[in-house]
Amino acid sequence: MLEPVRLVELEEKELKKIFSRNKPNLKIYKENVSKILEDVKRNGDKAILKYTRLFDGVKISREKLKVSEQEILEAYHQIPKSLIKAIEEASKNLRKIHENQLPKEKVLRNSDGIYVKQVFKPVESVGLYIPCGKASYPSTALMLGIPAKVAGVKKLVACTPPTKTGKVNASILVALDMVGVDEIYRVGGVQAIGALAYGTQTIPKVAKIVGPGNIYVTTAKMMVYGEVGIDFPAGPSEIMVFADKNANPNLVFVDMVSQAEHDSSSVSILVTTSENLAYKVKEKILDFVSKKSEKKVAKDALRKNCAIIVVENEKEAA
Repeated sequence: MLEPVRLVELEEKELKKIFSRNKPNLKIYKENVSKILEDVKRNGDKAILKYTRLFDGVKISREKLKVSEQEILEAYHQIPKSLIKAIEEASKNLRKIHENQLPKEKVLRNSDGIYVKQVFKPVESVGLYIPCGKASYPSTALMLGIPAKVAGVKKLVACTPPTKTGKVNASILVALDMVGVDEIYRVGGVQAIGALAYGTQTIPKVAKIVGPGNIYVTTAKMMVYGEVGIDFPAGPSEIMVFADKNANPNLVFVDMVSQAEHDSSSVSILVTTSENLAYKVKEKILDFVSKKSEKKVAKDALRKNCAIIVVENEKEAA
């Protein structure tokens, strides 16, 4: 619903439709996911190579599962210097933020005079899942890896799908290297989650798996929970931007597209007190979806799952 609409004019069923989001039925995926996980658990690398060939269309050997130091070094020469600089800057900013978020030990005393000490300890190892297919996400590598490094996790293992040529996206490799990830594997999908959860002859088992993915990856994470820890079952991306008359329509537009590009089921909603801003953002979205570009996923998401809602004030927005 790209046409701006006032909240007071929306019928309850229309409002419910906007905010119902896309809630997939995981039951229909569990059978296939379960088979793959069990295969990985039983057959390790053999199953990993089989599903990489089947789903990614890439035939690789066991020796090539792990990304080499040479590939990482070459990645720095395969992307623009401006992108390297951007990754460095983002890394610096994220590290600073998470260092300030580190919890501190506390000693508490209850009414009976008993002292209780609250202690925070990092887990031993974390598996980072970095999706790559319709788009590449070096930012995901940073946002997953840096908090773990700051927390003091001793071992970071990353899995990311190979391209059709069998290589790993260069920008993701650079980001993972800047984070300080210990091992990187060219494995994606359910098979990657299985490898991190159970371990294979090549890929080590970890204590916790973090990172987004498609519905199959999300289902796999939920099914291995208990065997390992997970962050949460990430569904299709969604964003709600609240903006007043002083907001920059370009920034609002970019925020909405940044989530829409993740999945055609992603939801982007603008709530604003400014009708003028609402129509400016609408024009930018219409211009974007009408242009010929490779961002088909974002366009589909904005056409199907976008809403622009005008409210009188912050109180009504809340």
